[in-house]
Amino acid sequence: MAAMTVTQLSGLVRMQLRALSESQFDALTVTQVASLSGTQIANLESTDLNGFEPTQFEALTETQVGSLTPTQLNSLTATMMSSFTDRQLVGMTVTQVASLSITSISALTPRELRALNGTQIDAFTPTQMAGITPEQLAAMQAGSS
Repeated sequence: MAAMTVTQLSGLVRMQLRALSESQFDALTVTQVASLSGTQIANLESTDLNGFEPTQFEALTETQVGSLTPTQLNSLTATMMSSFTDRQLVGMTVTQVASLSITSISALTPRELRALNGTQIDAFTPTQMAGITPEQLAAMQAGSS
């Protein structure tokens, strides 16, 4: 996979992406990961996303993060959820924030919650807010001030 050019990779469609093995995903360079379109990212299986190495996951752009489906977001492991960079969180839409499960929200670190903007924080539902820990709430308040 590392030998595949960014242009070649951009031509892969849903069926082809889903046919890639774990070792093929592991072989993607950070440049290749960052070059995937939003549609390609949305077509990845949750297991593919969770199989990304930390450097691959960090290579996702804010646009790519904004194209993750609610199913993809809520299937991310706690390790992956706590690995979002501030830059990536900017790309999360209010629809995505509102779709996060309590389990996914509980995996967000105080740093990540501080990185959310006011519009994103406003998207939290009452049910989601009920599941936020005091430490997370303090971080959200610190980030929005």
